[in-house]
Amino acid sequence: MQSMPRLKHACSDPNYNSNVFTTMLNSAL
Repeated sequence: MQSMPRLKHACSDPNYNSNVFTTMLNSAL
């Protein structure tokens, strides 16, 4: 659930969005 606010904040930062996406993938693995 912590990823939700992060994704909202990442809307202004494309780079941050990619970082969060990578982190989510790593967490899934």
